[in-house]
Amino acid sequence: MLVNLHVCRRVFMLFITLLLFGLSTGAYAQLKPCAVLYKTYKDNREANPDVAYESATEFLKRCPNTDRELKKWMNAYEKDAYAPVSPKPEASPETPRADSTETKHVTANVVEGRYYALVIGNNAYQSLPRLKTAMTDARVIESILRERYGFETKLLLNAGRQAIFQAISQYRQRLDKDDSLLVYYAGHGHFDREAEKAYWLPVDARREDSANWVSADDITSNIKAIPARHVLVVSDSCYSGTIYRGLGLTPVETGERDRFMLKMQTGKSRTLMASGGNEPVADGGGDGHSVFARVFLTGLTKMERNSFTGSELFRDFVQERVAGKADQTPEYNPLRNSGHESGDFVFVRKQVPKNP
Repeated sequence: MLVNLHVCRRVFMLFITLLLFGLSTGAYAQLKPCAVLYKTYKDNREANPDVAYESATEFLKRCPNTDRELKKWMNAYEKDAYAPVSPKPEASPETPRADSTETKHVTANVVEGRYYALVIGNNAYQSLPRLKTAMTDARVIESILRERYGFETKLLLNAGRQAIFQAISQYRQRLDKDDSLLVYYAGHGHFDREAEKAYWLPVDARREDSANWVSADDITSNIKAIPARHVLVVSDSCYSGTIYRGLGLTPVETGERDRFMLKMQTGKSRTLMASGGNEPVADGGGDGHSVFARVFLTGLTKMERNSFTGSELFRDFVQERVAGKADQTPEYNPLRNSGHESGDFVFVRKQVPKNP
């Protein structure tokens, strides 16, 4: 109670000071959010750096400042976020083969179209519990795809239903038949057991009102209409594995790799990599990221080959490591009713990481 009285007294004195110096109440309204954002950043730099980073980002957008320490801290945070923790106790992975004949062959003869990525991260829910890691996950994954794999990316943070569908609709107009699209979603999800339907929940979703929910049927029908050769949906949300149709993964012999990669690239695929099946998934547990996002990032940065399929990324990095660290079982399968025919999404690394 004493703390509240003290805070109220400080706010009152600040208000009087502003009036004495001729400042409008509008200026005071602008000052207060900036002060709150800055204090949140300062208080959480060590205890909760994700919250601190979000507050600092918003502070820089709204508030004129010359705080070099804040910008230096943000740069250090982003640098740390881009370096996924190497799994223990495994040995350090070998450097990706930059000059392998496999990479040259695939780049010259397989990859034809352009690569696009829509990356969505929702933390600040208006009527549902806030999440902690979705925005950070989205920012880092967008950067990795853009800088290391040459994707043309679009980042949506705290997106509503309309923004999500507008972005997907734009790809229907822009993409050609040989292009590839990756859609990454991190946020709340829901499974309606009575209707047997799965949903993504945008930030304006309400618990008892499905009007603003994004259904799996809406996602797949829009993806089916996109004129791309490959579409991969990566969904880090609860119950995200309920929108697939089953298909087993078949290991590939090394000697058949060139033929395999050509077959995967020339097919038409619509696939889903889900952080869990019909179950809740963890928001956190991955050193500042969700368990799934951390492993996904590790795969993108540590995969030995410079070209690989989505199923190889899932099999070699995601499947066992996520299930071993959390009570969730990730899945990789074609999307139901999405126009999937054959093949798989093929990643091609454009920039080979240097040895540390």
